[in-house]
Amino acid sequence: MGLGDICPGIPYAISVLKTVGFRRSNSGTEILETEQMKQGKFLRLLNVAALLVALSSVTAHADELHSLISGGQNRNYLMHTPPGWQPGAPVPVVIALHGMLQSEEGMNSYLGLNQVADREGFVVVYPHGLGNAWKDGRAPQLRMTFWSPPSDDVEFLSKLVSTLVEKGYADPSRVYLMGLSNGGYMVYRMACERPELFAAFATLSATVPSYYVNSCKPSRAVPTLMINGTADMIVPFYGNGLAGSMSLLPVMQTAKLFATINGCDKPSEAPVPSRGSFGGTSVTLIYWNNCRDQSAVVLFRVNGGGHQSPSIGEGRVTPMGLQMLGLRNHDIDAAEEVWAFFKHYDLSLTASIPSGGQRASIGGNQRATTAQ
Repeated sequence: MGLGDICPGIPYAISVLKTVGFRRSNSGTEILETEQMKQGKFLRLLNVAALLVALSSVTAHADELHSLISGGQNRNYLMHTPPGWQPGAPVPVVIALHGMLQSEEGMNSYLGLNQVADREGFVVVYPHGLGNAWKDGRAPQLRMTFWSPPSDDVEFLSKLVSTLVEKGYADPSRVYLMGLSNGGYMVYRMACERPELFAAFATLSATVPSYYVNSCKPSRAVPTLMINGTADMIVPFYGNGLAGSMSLLPVMQTAKLFATINGCDKPSEAPVPSRGSFGGTSVTLIYWNNCRDQSAVVLFRVNGGGHQSPSIGEGRVTPMGLQMLGLRNHDIDAAEEVWAFFKHYDLSLTASIPSGGQRASIGGNQRATTAQ
């Protein structure tokens, strides 16, 4: 039994990595050692499924719609604030990037992120990609966003962060970036190009173009959490087998890329206890420890999982369009795991640490075990 089974809202990664053994200190967030620790078929399927997602997304309750000007274009973002929040009182902010053709409301209804925000007291911002898509660093043929007008999404997201800080909404040291599918690819692009804006990153059902091996040179370590299904037909876990600019890295190679960037030691892994998830899926936690700048790389490998994000409990609706994209696991909850990872990172505690400086250790060389 994991700690999440005993204390609702405390996800499995935290129970394994000791409670994940995080501790605040003057030198930063410290992660302590503990004892408990080809293409055509896919693209056609993506087109049909994404359209169904757009048509079938369940609309959540309306939050505040805001806009800003970026690159001469009017860009919108939906902002969800927790109960009791007041303007001028900066709080942690999670910026959540929707998948291709997915609405901002549809992303929340799928993940239940607003429920976590209401309980934990952070703001969620859902930016809108023009044409419901992001210019995410992949070749245009892979993005298939021919209907989307030209835009500079790196500039937009950078300006969004500065706007949220200037308006007193966001604590500048605790802004986090997560994304689903097309949005997840965009998260990786921002981690490589603008890592100084975000305290940590999380991706759901995404990987990186193979050229990132040589081009991704972030100015700081980038704490990264990944959730990927091994039976994902849209984002193949083992790579897409294409050459040149069309090539995508296998998921494990993507994790290893960021582990290398972060200067981490070899990975450890542990099975996640089953909650009785049906359909033959299971979850394995793989994590890289002893990383520089107090960072970490965590991968939840959903064995047998499709192009889906795991969920537990109410408020996580699987639209009809996504039901055709494989099995959805129910042993962990993506929104809970993302926030559990994010909340231990703070730029004010780590940004000044020089490259190769202080390191964090998750469980040493011990095999992780579940809390009893």
